[in-house]
Amino acid sequence: MKCIGGKAEGGRLMNVRFQKAIALAAEQAPIVPYSELDGLKRASRQPVGKAAAIDHKGRLTAVANNAAREAIAAYKLENPEAGDFGVFGTLSAFKRRAKGFADMPATAVNLMACQPALRRLSNEKICQHLASESGLKIPANYFTELLTAAAKKKVIIALEGLSLPPEWAELGSLSKIKRAMNANQLARNASSQFCGTVSFSSAAVVVGDRKFPVKDGRIRVGDARLNLAGLMALLGVS
Repeated sequence: MKCIGGKAEGGRLMNVRFQKAIALAAEQAPIVPYSELDGLKRASRQPVGKAAAIDHKGRLTAVANNAAREAIAAYKLENPEAGDFGVFGTLSAFKRRAKGFADMPATAVNLMACQPALRRLSNEKICQHLASESGLKIPANYFTELLTAAAKKKVIIALEGLSLPPEWAELGSLSKIKRAMNANQLARNASSQFCGTVSFSSAAVVVGDRKFPVKDGRIRVGDARLNLAGLMALLGVS
């Protein structure tokens, strides 16, 4: 939470008394009913005879924010000169991940590089494999989650150690890094490669020193007619 406005007595709003008020309000705050936190509709969807799952994250978030509001009101009551201050921000509860989870992105990169067969599995199957190997709980969507700044740094170190492009970390997710690894392997195993340049204009496509006029959105190459939009999409040209 941040304070806006002038300075309160003592130079800051959140002093020792304010912190104690937050702790006291948190201890005394009533537990908000599950139905009020997540809505009656969600509770009504639970099968008959089966207890509804407790949303601890939602409850903790509600309790923390209720406690903060009560603490702010108590502080202003005790310090009327702070009445012109406003406080904004929202507290959010989160579940801590197990120790060692922070190294999982680099571990995944190393495993995929050393075990190419692993990359042929679906993202969910790879997550199951990682969970089995590490003993950690890996969510099924872990490979499509955006990498944090800290995770990117560890992935860069792993990629450099494998002599792979460190810029792959900027692709944003393990799923995209897996795709880049597969493409890189296909390129190395290719029977032939094109290393020239391709230039596009509204009138022609130039490949190396050969020019192919564009007619009706297509170019003629021998007996074949290639769709210009498809060719540009293939080469990643916008």
